[in-house]
Amino acid sequence: MTHLSELSTANAITILRSLELSQKLENDVHVVPKIYCSWDATEGTVEVSLKSLPGRVAELWGKVSGRPRWLSFNLSLGKSRFHPGDVLGVIFEIEGCADHEFRPFIRSMIPAGGTADTPLDDTLMGSGDRAVRTLLHTVARENAIAGEEAYHTLVLPLQRKDFRLDLRDIRVFVVPAERGLRIGHDTVSGLA
Repeated sequence: MTHLSELSTANAITILRSLELSQKLENDVHVVPKIYCSWDATEGTVEVSLKSLPGRVAELWGKVSGRPRWLSFNLSLGKSRFHPGDVLGVIFEIEGCADHEFRPFIRSMIPAGGTADTPLDDTLMGSGDRAVRTLLHTVARENAIAGEEAYHTLVLPLQRKDFRLDLRDIRVFVVPAERGLRIGHDTVSGLA
């Protein structure tokens, strides 16, 4: 059975890939449902422009001054449930930010209120040439993403200096725990 987050993200990416856009983005305003950029507007000045052509997700240009505390590209995974042992995978086809190491995470709305973050096990390296990168994360009991059904967002922190990043494609997939795929090492506090 297809995981709800796979369906949610595929739908959003398909919509954006079908459009021809060229626009300056507004902070926390969705480009299409479930896709938006966010930044700190108090400690710096940020301008992000997006260009999307049919068949590609988005080319982003950032112009940054000051020291914004955050700047990110956000993709909603929708309301779904992850279990300890599930493997969450994200495939990026990218070009740009060659020397930058991105540290994506999942931000979860906690049912009792507030948010909590789950850093992914893998990091994403930028690339001077077009490249496909696959990130895998095994959900652990202590991860905020594990447990009750909640609303989750994939957050890709962007460089907090001028940049160009071509996100040609993004795919999300989930391998359920019962399928037995495990990455990394189990620990006493981990999945065992």
